[in-house]
Amino acid sequence: MYQEGVESPEGVDLKQAQIKAGSQLVVRSRVTLGEIDPQDVAVELYYGPVDTWGTIQNGQAVSMNLDAEDPEAGGYWFQSRVSCMQTGQHGSAVRLLPH
Repeated sequence: MYQEGVESPEGVDLKQAQIKAGSQLVVRSRVTLGEIDPQDVAVELYYGPVDTWGTIQNGQAVSMNLDAEDPEAGGYWFQSRVSCMQTGQHGSAVRLLPH
C-alpha cells in the first residue's frame, strides 16, 4: 500500500466533550499523494463506536469527496459529512484505496 501522507481528520476533536445526537459533522482531511493523481484513489472516512481499548466496533465507511487542492502543502483536501446518530464514544480514521 502506498501512502504519502494522511493527516488526522479536521472537525474531529478527540477531546471534545459532546456532540449532540442527531447533529451532522463535517470532516476534512488533507491527503498528500506525491505523484499519484487524486482521481486514482478513493478516500474514505471509517467511523463508529469504540470499545474500551479505542478500537472501532461495527464501523461504517463513507466516501470523502475531493474538496480543494492545497499547493502550498502539496496535498489535497477531502471532505465528508456524517450524521451522529448514536451516543457514546466514537472513533474515526481516514483510509485510501486504489480506484
